[in-house]
Amino acid sequence: MGLHSLKHIFRLSDEEVVARWVENPYWQHLCGSKYFEHELPIHPTSMTKWRDKITAAGAEPMLAATIAASLQLKIVQPQSLQRVVVDTTVQPRAVAYPTDAKLYDDMRRKLVRQARRQGLPLRQSYVRCGKRLLAAVGRSARGRHKAGIRKHTKKLKTYLGRVLRDIDRKLPQENRTPAWQQLLAAGVATLPAAARRGQQDLQCARARDAMHRQGQAAQAV
Repeated sequence: MGLHSLKHIFRLSDEEVVARWVENPYWQHLCGSKYFEHELPIHPTSMTKWRDKITAAGAEPMLAATIAASLQLKIVQPQSLQRVVVDTTVQPRAVAYPTDAKLYDDMRRKLVRQARRQGLPLRQSYVRCGKRLLAAVGRSARGRHKAGIRKHTKKLKTYLGRVLRDIDRKLPQENRTPAWQQLLAAGVATLPAAARRGQQDLQCARARDAMHRQGQAAQAV
């Protein structure tokens, strides 16, 4: 118990706290030793085994006993236990921010993955090219090379548009399930406004061609 308290107070490892315990008579007195000892009290691995054995449920009674002893010796005042101080220090996290390049590449990969599941052959998936360009965007961002970022991002957008048009040409209307329609709508929404207008113009042209073919077939009959 005393060794673990010293470990957390001075932020030491198991090996370090045991080694310093041999050299410090005050630490030995705190742990209940009556005479100065020159040998290690325990093996450092015993502390780890003891923590694994008692778990968190076993540590709660020891914490309660420590608080009771502190109150009895008047080291801690009862008023000090009425308020809990919580450390809210912000910890850095590995957050991937949704840049345009990542959005384009993620959408392209989702479309390619869905096409492979449905057995739809694509002219080109741009798997290797997309991975290489995404890494190039990262290098340009670290070097603050804005021209390089714009160049590589534009290329990734082009890849997404090509995959969208390829799927739109080859996917029959009867095979466009709700999942396909939702994915295609998300892909079109990912593109900028100019690219979306081009996609819409292409769909309108295809609809006109289909109506024209249907009219010719009706006249032939």
